[in-house]
Amino acid sequence: MPAHMFRAPASVVKKVGKGISSGFVQDNGQMRGAPPASNGYYLFSEVGAGVKPLVLVGTHNDITEFLMLKKNSGIENRIQTLPDIYMNITHYRPAPRFTGLFPFHNTIVQLVKDFARFVPGSKLTDLAGAAGDIKDALNAKGYANRYSSKNSKAPANLVAITWTYLSGKGYEQIGSGTVNFSAMYAYIDNKLSGMIGI
Repeated sequence: MPAHMFRAPASVVKKVGKGISSGFVQDNGQMRGAPPASNGYYLFSEVGAGVKPLVLVGTHNDITEFLMLKKNSGIENRIQTLPDIYMNITHYRPAPRFTGLFPFHNTIVQLVKDFARFVPGSKLTDLAGAAGDIKDALNAKGYANRYSSKNSKAPANLVAITWTYLSGKGYEQIGSGTVNFSAMYAYIDNKLSGMIGI
């Protein structure tokens, strides 16, 4: 399977359901294919898809083949105020598309249950039941299952190389403005060779 270049998605929180059965889910989005620009380079820009990080996903061999085939291409950053290019290499672990957000309901249920142990026969048990019913209603409506993807799997030997114009933990600056894949090849190949299981 050849390596593919994608744009990383941005997460958003969405409300689902109505009334007492409503809740919130985090939509982590989906990676979208990232075609190169007319000059053959993958671009960072201040508007459009170019604001999102680039992610190359594949096996070690697929990635090195991709870099060799596109050796005269690379990453071009057209954001003048943030011209640097950063890179991170990790094992590829797809995140669930949707994640249920129920911390408020869970916290209320637990707090009320803790207090109810010390106040037998009080209305606190009713409150705990009501808060629990909200979460159960969401589960019954299928929101918890529909908006979670715990079975997201990927082959263990897949790698993700992420390029961005913003520094972050685990990222190394590899250049500014334009960086060719041919210039990155040896460094990336060495990093991939050092990763266990690749």
